[in-house]
Amino acid sequence: GAVGTAALRLTEMGEDLGLSMPQVVRAEVFAEAGALWLTLGEPHFAHTAFLNALRLDAALVQPTLLARAKAALGHFSDARALLNRHLTTVPDDQEARFLRAQILRELDAFDEAAQDLAALGDAPQVQIERALLAADQGDLPTASDLLLDVIAAAPDGPAAQDAQAELQRLAQ
Repeated sequence: GAVGTAALRLTEMGEDLGLSMPQVVRAEVFAEAGALWLTLGEPHFAHTAFLNALRLDAALVQPTLLARAKAALGHFSDARALLNRHLTTVPDDQEARFLRAQILRELDAFDEAAQDLAALGDAPQVQIERALLAADQGDLPTASDLLLDVIAAAPDGPAAQDAQAELQRLAQ
């Protein structure tokens, strides 16, 4: 599709050393390519593009996107460390805190994940993550209750569909 073509073209532009462009522009091209690759579900290409951008200008790579790529590749400890550093300088970054909670859950750091989730309020996606955390700790009744609450709050919304899918997964 168009997004895949754009990601490929941006990657090619960034890698083409014969193409004259300032270093900062080349870094921006790689950073944008990385974001597109991540959107396409291609974390390996995203990670490579982000590393190329970092090499040129670290300020142009969004830590949450790089952490998402690292986590998708199974590099949870690296993603956690990156988000820890980022959250020391931008403590109110809710997207980073939510992503770190997901990563902490993957690392079985359940108490830390719960602390991050507690700071995020009760949005439906946060409630779903709380349910996943409860399920990973073996508390299926709490997980089910949280998911049912999300469904009841907005039965036709996208979060309800996500919650329903998680309920079905838990029932297996």
